[in-house]
Amino acid sequence: MGVDLSGQVALVAGATRGAGRAVVVELARAGAFVYATGRSRRVSGPSDMDRPETVEETADPMADAGGQLCASGGPP
Repeated sequence: MGVDLSGQVALVAGATRGAGRAVVVELARAGAFVYATGRSRRVSGPSDMDRPETVEETADPMADAGGQLCASGGPP
């Protein structure tokens, strides 16, 4: 038995990897509309720490979980 977050909106900062990315996926599975933010975007390239993950890539597992996402990242 899971929590039903249908019709709810969630904001997750730091959603490009690790715990933030996992939270986005779980919120999506629960039915929430998720606003996800992170410092790395496809147009800006790797993050300052030279990690390749981007906030847009978070959309893939989130969409697979059946959720909706609005992704926003750092400067181009």
